[in-house]
Formats: sequence, C-alpha cells, structure tokens
Amino acid sequence: MIVVPRECENAITKQWQKGDEMLLKSADDKSKRAALLEELQRSQLLDPHQKKWLREELMRFALFCFLGGLAAQSISPTVSILFSLGTILPIIAAATRRLHDTNRSGWWQLISLIPIVGWIIIVIFLAHESKSDV
Repeated sequence: MIVVPRECENAITKQWQKGDEMLLKSADDKSKRAALLEELQRSQLLDPHQKKWLREELMRFALFCFLGGLAAQSISPTVSILFSLGTILPIIAAATRRLHDTNRSGWWQLISLIPIVGWIIIVIFLAHESKSDV
C-alpha cells in the first residue's frame, strides 16, 4: 500500500479539475499514479526557496558536526570517538540526500577517499544548486 501525503492528493485533485487528460488516463494504473504522485511531490511542492533551504540545512549540519568534533576532541579522545561513531551515519545520509538533490548518486561520496582532491570535489558537488528531475 502506498501512503500519499495530503498535499499530493490535493495537487492531483487540482490538476484533475483543470482537465489534464494525461493525469486522468494515468490514474487508472496504480503504478503510474504512484509515479505521478511522486513526480508532483518533487517538482511542484518543493519550490526553489525550499531547495535552497535544504542546501543551507546540510551546511549547518556539517558545521555542527565539525564544531562538535572539535569540542569532543578537546574533552577527551574517547568522547571524540563516541561522537564520531554517533554522527557517521547521519553525515552519510545527509550527503546522500544532497547528492540526490543534484542528480548524482550517493556513491559519489566514495570520491572523498582520494586525499585532498576528492574532498574538494565532494564539497563542490554538495554546494551545487538543486536540479529538478524534468
């Protein structure tokens, strides 16, 4: 069962009221309807201001992790290790989400294994503008 947010249902209803034939035809097949709902959710409900906010949110999160790591290291090495272990998965998830916003695979994070050059490239990728899936 696919759970659809209320905003998407409202957007679909508005499109139906406008008489868009493509939406009416695709509503018969559940898989096409789910794909259409997902597309509407991505393109229409996420305006450019929200996309910019998502990029800024990632940068604030990275700053928090950096400063938190410095603070934890100043306390003790054990606290630093625990902080690093506690933030590694959220960091990977946030970077993957950001890379997907720029139409890149999350696997691009592996480029950061290349010292210095890889880190610069991944920071540039993460700082790019969000792209739509049109």
